[in-house]
Amino acid sequence: MTGAQYDDPAFFSQYRQMRLQRSGLNEDLEQPALTRLLPPATGADVLDIGCGDGTLARFLADQGSRHVLGIDPSRQMLASPARNRSSHVQYCRASAESLALAPGSVDLVVSSLALHYVADYQEMVRRVAQWLR
Repeated sequence: MTGAQYDDPAFFSQYRQMRLQRSGLNEDLEQPALTRLLPPATGADVLDIGCGDGTLARFLADQGSRHVLGIDPSRQMLASPARNRSSHVQYCRASAESLALAPGSVDLVVSSLALHYVADYQEMVRRVAQWLR
């Protein structure tokens, strides 16, 4: 399962500090651009690949998604204290490559700065296409 660097205490500590200080590109560039591009999520079943601390998953739940499944291979990311609980969000420790979903089980698949970790991008796109309704 990939994502081991985020479970390294030194790496994760520096990553968390960067995110808490909002000194990376996530809050200023990537997240605003991504959320502007997303279709309406009202009533949708959503998969968030590489959900990290759940920021995007919670945003989608707040936008009215019926259910959001956030997956991440890192225990540290999934245990992050910044992650708030939502009855519409479920978190699962899994990599994009190891995830098994039924065909046609989600309406929307999102990923924020995580697909570059996927070893076989073409296969991942094929699998995502099968998962979409």
